[in-house]
Amino acid sequence: MNFLDAAFLFAFLPVTLLVFSVAGRLLGPTAALVVMSAASIVFCAPFGWGFTSLVLLSAIVNFVLGRMILRNPTGGGGWLALGMAFNLGALIVFKYGPIFAWIPGATPFASRLAAFIPITISFLTFQRIVLLLDVYQRQPAAAALLGVGPPRPDGTRGGVIAYSAFVFSFPNLVIGPIAYASETTTKLLSKSFGRVRRADLETGLFLLTVGLIKKVLIADPLGLRVVNTVFEKVHQGHSVLAAEVAVAMVGYYAQLYFDFSGYSDMALGIGRMFGLRFPINFNSPLRATGIVDFYRRWHITLTRIVARFLFQPLSIMGARFAGGHDLKGVPARLVSAWAPLMVNFLVIGIWHGASWTFVLFGLVHGGWFILETETRRLRAWKRFAKATSERLRRRLGQVITFIPLMITFSLFHSHSLGDFLRLFDYMQADWLDFFDRGRSHFILKQSYPWLISAFALIWLAPNAYEMAARYKPGIVTFPAVSHTPGIMRWAWRPNLLWGAITAVGGLLVLRALGAPAPFVYGGF
Repeated sequence: MNFLDAAFLFAFLPVTLLVFSVAGRLLGPTAALVVMSAASIVFCAPFGWGFTSLVLLSAIVNFVLGRMILRNPTGGGGWLALGMAFNLGALIVFKYGPIFAWIPGATPFASRLAAFIPITISFLTFQRIVLLLDVYQRQPAAAALLGVGPPRPDGTRGGVIAYSAFVFSFPNLVIGPIAYASETTTKLLSKSFGRVRRADLETGLFLLTVGLIKKVLIADPLGLRVVNTVFEKVHQGHSVLAAEVAVAMVGYYAQLYFDFSGYSDMALGIGRMFGLRFPINFNSPLRATGIVDFYRRWHITLTRIVARFLFQPLSIMGARFAGGHDLKGVPARLVSAWAPLMVNFLVIGIWHGASWTFVLFGLVHGGWFILETETRRLRAWKRFAKATSERLRRRLGQVITFIPLMITFSLFHSHSLGDFLRLFDYMQADWLDFFDRGRSHFILKQSYPWLISAFALIWLAPNAYEMAARYKPGIVTFPAVSHTPGIMRWAWRPNLLWGAITAVGGLLVLRALGAPAPFVYGGF
């Protein structure tokens, strides 16, 4: 089921909320947990029996292994290894199966495996892995969720039902955000779970509407009118003007942001309606002042997980190796920082898909991250920072960051490295044709209203979490400085004025809503 389906918006969601509320008030929190779990399985069903079966099997296996880890007095490392092998094995088989197509006779089999799971399982897999790792580290919330150990101070404890509600949670099941057990267990195991509050409904509806506006009114038109045709022409080897390529690359950068952040807004909004607060996944990333700042704002829940469970252990191992072998300077930095960072970003790249385009994306961003962090360590940089204003540094950083990010994200829409390189071949055309040929003027005329509108919102308007900050719309993982101009820092309130604005936005979405386009990030 898709968040954009009329059946979801006008039948599934309101009916589930109603049944959830009635069950919670009349029968208690356990009944509400059952409703949440059952609704999530129904939500999965339209994706096909393959995906639904994998979701169920994965949940059962990880529950059993998690409890085995907790009950093992020696730590349960073997059970953890088995769980990692199961989860990563499923991911490799169903998402990365096509990479084995080079084996004679394997192509049809690899294609069937890829088609068996019609949507990404990356988020699903990482959610399970993170829970197992938290269980192995004896995190109290993870242990409580699985019902192992003493009851919580209020007497509540988890088990199969609470665990099911967590791992099947339909708002963030398909495309995230990836949540820790510690971020939702307190609410799931509380005695008040199932009691729908007016403030949660109002805040959730606002976030849901903002997400729908981003997706339906901005991301989809950008793809249809500015982006898709150009990239498809490049893929097919047709002639494309330099202006078309430039416009399409800029447009895709905006489209991908509005598409993915729109889904995240919807997920947080829907979760909030049920009383759950998920971690914020986007914080105005296209205003980033550098690659380090960007990854504190873009796909935050993936960044923090890869940093915690991959970069930090590798960095610690590297630092110990450097200390043990008396390494100094560049060799020490190489093993303690640079190599772990490159592995970190290579994993982030490959996480999106089995393609050389994603490998290149990870390597470029890893190298860029290292370059920026090392530059900030230099005395010359510190002198420059001291001699210039923060505002000037921010503006320069935004300009310098925008172009390479826009170029590298074009890798996401390129079918192959060959397609990506052809973009630059077309960019070498005579730009003077842009001012002479009617075709170029037609491209500009069709594209500029969408691009101007999109980037006006990106650079000037507050994001949904800034607007609703007073009502704590989500969990802040990495605090980031707001670059919203003072005059544009609108504050949302659940009053008549904002209710009317939200209603108008919802009506515009309904007017534009037809056959729902799939979420772009769902393909990764």
